[in-house]
Amino acid sequence: MIHSKIRHHLKTNFLSLGVLIFLIGGLTWALAWPRLLSWRDSQLKTFVSSAQQSLERGDIAAAQIELQKASVLGIYSRIPADGWTDLYVKLGRYDKAAEQLSAWPLKVDNKRVGSYYLLGQRYDQAEQLLEQAIKQDPVAENYALLATSQLNQGKLGPGCESVAKISKNDLNNLQGERLTSACQILKAGISQRKEAYDLLQLNILPQAEQFLTAQQQLSPSDWATLANLSASRGDYAKAIERSEAGAKLDPTNVELQAQLARYYQIQNNQEQSTVHQQLLKLLRFPY
Repeated sequence: MIHSKIRHHLKTNFLSLGVLIFLIGGLTWALAWPRLLSWRDSQLKTFVSSAQQSLERGDIAAAQIELQKASVLGIYSRIPADGWTDLYVKLGRYDKAAEQLSAWPLKVDNKRVGSYYLLGQRYDQAEQLLEQAIKQDPVAENYALLATSQLNQGKLGPGCESVAKISKNDLNNLQGERLTSACQILKAGISQRKEAYDLLQLNILPQAEQFLTAQQQLSPSDWATLANLSASRGDYAKAIERSEAGAKLDPTNVELQAQLARYYQIQNNQEQSTVHQQLLKLLRFPY
């Protein structure tokens, strides 16, 4: 009987001690957690800042390494995602920037992400997000973005309907007037060089590219334009091919040599990038 009471007493004490240790541990963790988060965020900002400095120097590989460090440390933080977004925007990879922002579904800015998908030539995804943006804020600017995404998909009817809604919201909207011109060009179906460049100015890219490539002879400037279109959707192999085609016609073309230096660098082909950087220096500073 006595032993039973002793065992019960000891068991009760051990349980009480366990609860006390758990409470103390939980309180210690609760007090330490804000400091840990503050330290983590400080480290993440350091990595992102270092990545931005590397990018400014043109060292894309180093920037990616710093952002990868941030991604490992800040798996549940948005700071690395914002750093990657800035990197992709500076590289012209708006589709990748949109993917980074979309990774945070509770905080998605439909207009911003939709605009990035639009610039990255991911028109179907842009359309879906911009439709949501219009439900939240049916202003002329959002209708202009939606119309652009629809026209780029060849949806002439819905696209021109969206264009008409721009002027209903804002009679003096310049983008509405420009997109009205795009509807007229697309409806006429005249695939000449002038129409191609008009569509490029209006950000109607697939049809502009189709019109331009349909020309019998392409100038170095045409090839540079086509290379930019390929690069903007992340097809750097095609961009290099097009820039090289233009450079064969005019090896002294500064824009084409600059393109090749940049595209080879993005492809991590430092040897070829350096060749074109040196050619670029000779063209810019011949004496």
